[in-house]
Amino acid sequence: MAQPAPSHTDAADGSSQRSVAELLQQLTEQTTRLAQQEIELAKAEMTIKARRIGVGAGAFSGAGLLALLGLGALTAAAILGLATAVEDWLALVIFWIMALCVFLQFFTRYVLNDSYAWTEEIATYCLIGVVFIGSSMCVRLSRHIQVDLIFRYLPHLVARTLSTVIDLIRIAFFGYAAKLVWQFIQIIGDEPMTTIKFQKGFVYYAVLLGFVLMFGRSIQIAVENWRRGYSILERPGAFDGTEG
Repeated sequence: MAQPAPSHTDAADGSSQRSVAELLQQLTEQTTRLAQQEIELAKAEMTIKARRIGVGAGAFSGAGLLALLGLGALTAAAILGLATAVEDWLALVIFWIMALCVFLQFFTRYVLNDSYAWTEEIATYCLIGVVFIGSSMCVRLSRHIQVDLIFRYLPHLVARTLSTVIDLIRIAFFGYAAKLVWQFIQIIGDEPMTTIKFQKGFVYYAVLLGFVLMFGRSIQIAVENWRRGYSILERPGAFDGTEG
């Protein structure tokens, strides 16, 4: 006896069941894959957070070390009597402002992942102040680079004359440099900084102060050399303690 042929309705039901089964299988696979991806993402986030915590701990440790070194530097400055040398204190204060900005930039960039843009600019300007104001300290202590080889073979009178000429040239140079910086300030001193609403003139005034201090210290050193009868070029051992 012949079997009746399947109707279109039965074929549609079978196809529908297979489609539902396939969808359930795909849903299970996708759910499993999504769960695995979430677990991997959570692991990655924990690794990044742990790394940031480690960097933060290192940053705070570095800040503590900087604070300790700063305290030691201030103590040494007080012992050496630097209160009479204005440029030393100014350079020290500007240096620690720069160090604070650098630390803040490091902390916000690598720990908070949201760096303060102004810290980098302020640190750069502080470095400029440290260089030019600190240079007056080098003038006062006669610690700039100098060549004294020729003075070992010159007669005393010739060496004294040449050393005096060098002192006068140095005074003229610092005076002229201060004048040029002043003229430069008049031209672009009103320009604003990039990240904060301050004029760049404040930075150039620090440079001007550095040259003015170097000019004054160079006059002081020239007078002292004239009264002493020799300079560090003529007798370097008398200044570093190696002269017997």
